[in-house]
Amino acid sequence: MANIKNEIKTLGDVLELVERANLAPWQLRDLKSAITRIAEMAGVVPTKVDADATVLRVTLAAIRPAAHGVTPKTWANLLSRFRAALRLAGVIDPMGQGSAMQEPAWAPLLQAIADDKRLSCGLASFSNWCAAQAVAPQQVDDVVVQRFHSWLENRTLWPRPRDVVRRVPRLG
Repeated sequence: MANIKNEIKTLGDVLELVERANLAPWQLRDLKSAITRIAEMAGVVPTKVDADATVLRVTLAAIRPAAHGVTPKTWANLLSRFRAALRLAGVIDPMGQGSAMQEPAWAPLLQAIADDKRLSCGLASFSNWCAAQAVAPQQVDDVVVQRFHSWLENRTLWPRPRDVVRRVPRLG
């Protein structure tokens, strides 16, 4: 994956990688379509857009789907496929949904707060990231939260990473 990441500089490179990938025909069609449609909606050429999470986050934030006749459901599908292409290219990381519930250190805490939607939803991405990084709940400190923030900023398309990080200390 490290070699692939070094080759990927633009969305055009992501498109080329998707075309070379061993995907089912429908997957190939859907991933290519998502990249080209999002680039079109953003008014950019894929070969001119850096394949970088921070750049892509700004690009996505500028798109108003309704102005292009795109429904919220279609937009959600486009984003899902766009993220899948970016994960395939190593531009962003998987979110690891549900991984914290599989970790003995995190599962009891998450089960204890399961009935509180605000806490459980607010802590989900952070606890999943911690579980993937082998950080136990008792090891969480300001440095860990800052590492999480850096990950959100640089390796995800999360729309407002700072807002997610601000909520983490308040949830406890």
